[in-house]
Amino acid sequence: MLNSNVADTTTLQLSSNTLSVLKVPNALTGGTGITSTGTFDGSTARTFSVTYGASAGNAAEGNNTITFSGTDGIDIDSGSPITIGSGGTVTLGLSAIPNSSLANSTISGVSLGSNLNSLSVSTTLSGTSYNGSATVSNWAVVKVPNALTAGTNLNSTGTFDGSSARTINLDANISVTSITASNAQITNLTIDTIVSASDLDVAGTITAPNIGTGTDNSVVVLNASGLLKTDEIDSRV
Repeated sequence: MLNSNVADTTTLQLSSNTLSVLKVPNALTGGTGITSTGTFDGSTARTFSVTYGASAGNAAEGNNTITFSGTDGIDIDSGSPITIGSGGTVTLGLSAIPNSSLANSTISGVSLGSNLNSLSVSTTLSGTSYNGSATVSNWAVVKVPNALTAGTNLNSTGTFDGSSARTINLDANISVTSITASNAQITNLTIDTIVSASDLDVAGTITAPNIGTGTDNSVVVLNASGLLKTDEIDSRV
């Protein structure tokens, strides 16, 4: 015969010399995604069921695959569909992204994928127009915008703008009649270097207020150094 003290009367009971289990000491509780009619410790029958739905932690019922698709230039390169419970990897790729999907889709106001507005050369340059579609490296200077013209006492084969070689020469007979302004002067004029002959023809009056002084100021003479000086001549002349 069993002693009545062997049963704690909570998890075990003794009745008519028979020992039986009432319940387990720790109960089983349904967690996330599980629905039950209550905790289960063996004392009462319970039913635990899987919770289906769209909420986090719930199971998916019916179709057990997820299919991925791309748009706006995003492609699914591999891995779609994925079976729930089996896992997998989906690889994404990019192709033909439309400008409308880009935050910055223009260069200088022109949509990406289009040629830029053409940059053309002026009459002073030569070369191919550039719009960004191909490399251009044949630009060159043709001429300057303003030509150089031979002025007084100069002559040339034409105006010079860099497009053709020109030669500018001194005139054979240089005219200095234009130098008539107050205080205008010609300094160190050497006849042989600017004209073909050694003659100096003067149509007007020669004035030389600063000519060098010799012994006297009577007349202008050519001294032994080949310079014109004022000097005195023999009174017998």
